[in-house]
Amino acid sequence: MVPPQGMAAAGRVSARDRKVTRGAFPGKAHCGVKCLSVPHVSLSRFDAIPRAYPQDSRARRISRSEAPWTRQLHPRRETMQLNNLRRLLIDEVQELYFSETLLEQSLPRMAQGADAADLKNAFQKHHEQTKAHIERLDQACSLLAVSPRGGHGFAIKAMIREVEDRLGEGGDPHVIDAMLLAAARRVEHWEIATYSTLQLYATALDQDKVAELFSQTLAEELETEKTLANMAAQVHGEAKQPAH
Repeated sequence: MVPPQGMAAAGRVSARDRKVTRGAFPGKAHCGVKCLSVPHVSLSRFDAIPRAYPQDSRARRISRSEAPWTRQLHPRRETMQLNNLRRLLIDEVQELYFSETLLEQSLPRMAQGADAADLKNAFQKHHEQTKAHIERLDQACSLLAVSPRGGHGFAIKAMIREVEDRLGEGGDPHVIDAMLLAAARRVEHWEIATYSTLQLYATALDQDKVAELFSQTLAEELETEKTLANMAAQVHGEAKQPAH
């Protein structure tokens, strides 16, 4: 049976397209569509994350094993196997420690980019709190007899990158405040979910002192989220006004 002309055309990939693909991603071509390498915005103190976007909507999903650039994004850990809950707890604590360190470095920039005084103050206050959160994670690692280092902070890097990109683009100060508020709440929700989960892990492992450390930080994260949520109406109201 001969396929319809449209389907045959959709399945064909020209030599030129394959050449472009190989140029975008070194090595063997991995997809039958043209791909475009997009330069990333340099983030001081943050690892560079290469990004690539297919230009063709027919691009198929590429597995991690097929795509060499994902190995740069997700380098292998020294220990990959999660054989018990303690190993999972340690893995997540190390990831959180690195993430909090990145956040502590980023919050002053977010405070600087904010226009509303209340939002700026919230960022400055949370910056000081984050220093205490890092100290508690250090204490938790001491109680667990492990190093706090070893995480990569993939999730927080992506959230910080988005903020840095948008701050770099500029715009109306009120709209930028709305963007910063949304970004901050997104981070808070991630932290709340992470700390509450780690508290449950520690409790299940009879690590009561560790669980208490997570509980203290969780209470502060919940309070920060409440503060940010209470700002939403005013920030959004100012952002919806047309720029002059």
